Amino acid sequence: MNYYVYDRPAGTASSENPPRFTWMPKGEETTYRIEVYDSSHQLRYEFDPVPINFFTPDILMEPGSYTYRVLSGNREIVPEKAFSIRENASETPLPRRAGRYDAIKSHPRIWLSESDIPILRSRVNDDLKPYWERFMETGVRPWLSMPPHTEPLPYPNGRRVIPIWRKMYTDCQEALYAVKHCAVAYKATGNPEYLAASKRWLLAIADWDTDGPTARSYNDESSFRITTALAWGYDWLYEELTPSEREKVKGVLLTRGRELYNYVREQIQIHIRLLDSHGVRSLSMTLVPAALALYGEEPEAEQWLNYTIEYFFTIFTPWGGDDGGWAEGPTYWQSGVSFFTEAISLIKKATGLDVFKRPFFKNTGDFILNTYCQDLRFMAFGDMSDLGDYPGLKAGYTMRILSAASGSPNRGRYAWYYNQALERGKGTEGMFYNYGWWNFDFDELFFHMLYEPVPCETPAPAMSVKWFHDVGWVCVHKNMADEKNHLAFYFKSSPYGSVSHSHGDQNAFVLHAFGEPLAIQSGYYIGFWSSMHTQWRRHTKSKNAVLIGGKGQFATLRQNTVAEERNGSAKSQFDSLMAANGTVEECTVRDGCVYITGDAANAYQKTVPGLRSIKRHVMFIAETFFVIVDEIELSQAEPVDWLLHGLHPFTLGDNRFSLVHNGVGLEVQFAGCVMNMEQSNEFEGVDQEEIEGLAEQWHLKATTSEAGCSHRIVSLLYPFKEESRENLVLEVVQECDGDEMNICVRVENGREYYIEKRHGKYDCRC
Repeated sequence: MNYYVYDRPAGTASSENPPRFTWMPKGEETTYRIEVYDSSHQLRYEFDPVPINFFTPDILMEPGSYTYRVLSGNREIVPEKAFSIRENASETPLPRRAGRYDAIKSHPRIWLSESDIPILRSRVNDDLKPYWERFMETGVRPWLSMPPHTEPLPYPNGRRVIPIWRKMYTDCQEALYAVKHCAVAYKATGNPEYLAASKRWLLAIADWDTDGPTARSYNDESSFRITTALAWGYDWLYEELTPSEREKVKGVLLTRGRELYNYVREQIQIHIRLLDSHGVRSLSMTLVPAALALYGEEPEAEQWLNYTIEYFFTIFTPWGGDDGGWAEGPTYWQSGVSFFTEAISLIKKATGLDVFKRPFFKNTGDFILNTYCQDLRFMAFGDMSDLGDYPGLKAGYTMRILSAASGSPNRGRYAWYYNQALERGKGTEGMFYNYGWWNFDFDELFFHMLYEPVPCETPAPAMSVKWFHDVGWVCVHKNMADEKNHLAFYFKSSPYGSVSHSHGDQNAFVLHAFGEPLAIQSGYYIGFWSSMHTQWRRHTKSKNAVLIGGKGQFATLRQNTVAEERNGSAKSQFDSLMAANGTVEECTVRDGCVYITGDAANAYQKTVPGLRSIKRHVMFIAETFFVIVDEIELSQAEPVDWLLHGLHPFTLGDNRFSLVHNGVGLEVQFAGCVMNMEQSNEFEGVDQEEIEGLAEQWHLKATTSEAGCSHRIVSLLYPFKEESRENLVLEVVQECDGDEMNICVRVENGREYYIEKRHGKYDCRC
């Protein structure tokens, strides 16, 4: 993947028509010209002027082969490169700036227009009444008599403390609820009490210091929420504010929006330096509503809108691709994509521009359907604020929007997912990762005023395999809709390495079966810079992976200074984290056997310089058990640790171990080498205060009995129900010359499965 923006397309077959063009600026260019030549090298299309280094044309192009180049004046910025457009490419042109926003008229224009208000008033007393009553209970009445929060104080001694940081942004979220929800309630009912409450909170936060603790530079999460609250208040209460009140709110909103826009556009330049998680999210969470609120009144707002919409149409998302994957994992998909689906819903409603037609949005629901199943815990990879709990409710609400807006062939399953989330998530609305971000009763109104529900489709019980090429994840499921018989196995080897919210977990896996987490992503979410995060969860020692000579993949994280961010030296850390990547080389299904191969050599190069190669081969056989072969080649002898983590103590045996809980278990056997096993319930390097009161987890380490330059560890993983457990025996039948080998798994009923390695690949037969 790329830290910096890259030349695109370049030899690619575009899945979108027109293709997207991005490139690295060479200096202080102010405008560009794009020339597109057909297969006979005749100038076919020309786009001039282009104001920034990313561009989506406003016209459809004929499918076929082309070349293009980018110039600034007479200076060539991008030399001629080839690309093609597929016959069935998604049609996603972006209208030019002139006239793009002609549909935006009077206030309000965030979510609903003036003509929609009578419809809202009618429906809250009709089909939306049940949702409206719950919304009034949770989203409006709490703020009617409550005085507005006082402005948050700075951190003690200027040092960020996670509980205080979270309390600050939660208070700001409550201010957003009060302003936004009471304004909506007033418009829907005309009740002056709701107007008074909304204005009271709005004018209070308008008095807060724009350079203080809620500034973006101090606490960006607080800034996002306060700026969004100002936008909703200004837009929805526009006619009810006095001229002086209107000017006051507009001035503060402009100042805060300007700070955010200058940060993403000029300082961190997310159109050049692509991978800034909060910077990318801030566009949808905050800049879209701020720009819509001020459009037509402040010229800067149109700049914000142009930058944001063109980014959505061209660059988004740097965290995935056409497959719909999200490299930071499903929890950060939940925050990132949830705000994006809401933002592009606002854009579509206000302007008619439909970002949902892009391939990523058509397919990204598949990522959550496969990686964030509502009946699974301690699964997936990357940072997870809800680690240990069932998946967050917001994912379900976002999946429902995708079911209605994306045009995915799996949209019925997305609707099914929403229903599962709604049922599973009851009672979790107050958790910090829900309450501090969303009110789900408003989400119901948001959806039903913009979309129509689609019928549910329950996933079939048959085994399914989904490979997200864009982020290097593979998901295997069986009986997805049946919790007590659901088997889920995820494998990761990602081109994104351990950057941002990703971890040092290339070639790692997690396993959940029959209602029980068996091989987990270990640890707990405390906070991004907590010792649990920096000393445990980011590192390979917390994963179901391998250590070489006691060392894992490079995933060391340190906080950059402002000077490092500005002078570019912070890039070296990004480069190292991204370079510590992996590759899923193959994922095939043949004769009921799933075969996955991952290469994680890059991930260990910085920590294990003597590593020549490391590959993990995974076979899921007869839809019952897994055989994993880890192959490691070194220039100097080292021992290898094979790791697995669980929620309960393991029972250790002779070259085997097992875990059983609630009648469900996992048996692991090794063959081809002798493994010395030990287990611990300690989180090495973690501050004990962070984990006080949390349930124990257990960490199994199986170490090769000898150091060596060449290791081949064969393991059998058999998830089972005790009531139907079979006796399986794993053995290496024959070590052949060179790289070839034969493996056998014998089952007590007489079945035998032979796995042969020939020419670098494994093949299974009964």
